[in-house]
Amino acid sequence: MKFDLPIAPSTNHLYANAGKRRIISKNYEKWLKAAGIEVNAQRSMFKAHGLKLPIEENAVVCLFLPYRATADLDNRFKASLDLMVKHNVLKDDNMKVLVNLSATIDLQLDIHRMQIMVATADDMMTGHHTYEETMSGYA
Repeated sequence: MKFDLPIAPSTNHLYANAGKRRIISKNYEKWLKAAGIEVNAQRSMFKAHGLKLPIEENAVVCLFLPYRATADLDNRFKASLDLMVKHNVLKDDNMKVLVNLSATIDLQLDIHRMQIMVATADDMMTGHHTYEETMSGYA
């Protein structure tokens, strides 16, 4: 399943200082709300195809990001994974659940959008879903 979402904020901008404490930044809070609405809308479509959520083991996650020459590719993982856990797409983002995490550049994406592909390694290995079907989402 592939979720089409607003691009996640950089890990460098998820939290702000408030005295001696760290709090969620307003930008991150705003993104969590907007992206969460989109995840919930798209999640119901995937459940209609018989997918069991949350994925509890052997999860494979790939981020598809627009090209931004100065952006660090790895800075979008934390917010994206936390969103998937918060909205019960993934049971957790620890190594008991997540077995593969990757990111790739998609030159076709709008600069303000990203996609998160989530599947199980078992589905990809057994041919339950071909790689191409998994990467492109469900028709």
